[in-house]
Amino acid sequence: MTGQSNTLDSLFQKRMSLISALSQANADCLRALQMQSGNSVLLMMEYPCPSTAAAQDQTDDDVDACRKRIDTLEEELLQLDRKIEQAAQEEG
Repeated sequence: MTGQSNTLDSLFQKRMSLISALSQANADCLRALQMQSGNSVLLMMEYPCPSTAAAQDQTDDDVDACRKRIDTLEEELLQLDRKIEQAAQEEG
């Protein structure tokens, strides 16, 4: 039983690490979305700057990358939660 408890503890530690990474990815995505919105406003001006258009393309890529990272982390968290549930059932 002690081995299973250690396994469960290890899984919960991994879960906390994943949640921390997911939180950071969400914060990164929010920053990228803010930049994207700011660039969109600048592009609506009468005389848009070419560097703003390039920055908008970069922030679009950043937002996409953040969303992919969040999706990956959420999938990893789902798989880990399934392992935790299985380990808890085996322990109980």
